[in-house]
Amino acid sequence: DDRQLATVIEQNLPDVQLPDINELSALSRGSPGRALALLQGKSWTNFQEFVGLLDTAPNADRGAITSFAERLGARGAEEEFQAFFELLSDWLAAMIRNSATSGAGQSALDRNTWTTHAMPRTRLGAWSETWQQIMHSLARTNALNLDRKQTLLQAIHTIEETAATSPR
Repeated sequence: DDRQLATVIEQNLPDVQLPDINELSALSRGSPGRALALLQGKSWTNFQEFVGLLDTAPNADRGAITSFAERLGARGAEEEFQAFFELLSDWLAAMIRNSATSGAGQSALDRNTWTTHAMPRTRLGAWSETWQQIMHSLARTNALNLDRKQTLLQAIHTIEETAATSPR
């Protein structure tokens, strides 16, 4: 459970400030090893930055989004890029699942973000298509060695576009 996960993190990473344990637990699928891996690298910080960018949608700072995409799409950042997309996939899937089963606003994942209103049950088909488009784009990027920055920018644009068409 979340308390046990927090204990494992505190014992293994005493210098790391513990993030929202419910959110970390959900994104690490309750796995202490995955949670530790997320916190040791830049994955967690990158993902939190991404969520912060979404918090300002639809008026998101395009410069900040571009800078974020350039950093994760740069040479030498392949692991960060892949880790980010893995978290993005898990996050979108969890949001869709939570909205479908318990209604928006019930999940630790959407408590502090625009997604509380962005995924009403009536729009879950569109969100599922968004997830599918993003994952297809990632697979194509990996298979054909395409521009990771563009893939990330397109993923963010797709998420913003789907959110914009969802009733608030």
